[in-house]
Amino acid sequence: MDPVKEERLQYTETRLISIKFTHANPVVAAKVANAIANAFVLSNLEQKTKFTATTGDFLQQRIAELQSQIRADEERLINYAKGHEILSLDAAQNTVVDRLSGLNKALLEAEMTARLPKRPFELTRSRAPLM
Repeated sequence: MDPVKEERLQYTETRLISIKFTHANPVVAAKVANAIANAFVLSNLEQKTKFTATTGDFLQQRIAELQSQIRADEERLINYAKGHEILSLDAAQNTVVDRLSGLNKALLEAEMTARLPKRPFELTRSRAPLM
């Protein structure tokens, strides 16, 4: 087994290999050469699988670390908010905040409506009679 060297390319070293086996019986020579090629392919596949498994294990570990860090940071954020009396807007509290916002809007509209009828009256009162 020898690496294939391609003289016409800029990089002469390739990942290709050339397998040569000579025997008096060409069928035996072919079977041996094919067995070597299959063993080589299987070896490369095992190496890639091992690398992928190692990478997968690393990524799973990293994911667990990051999730743990997120939980710790969220806990710190909650403690900070409680310590500084900051309003937390989780899902249950969003409903309360939405309701308060709606009530505030309704109050502003009612106040504006209450002021509108007064305005024309105030305008007519402030004008001098037209005689």
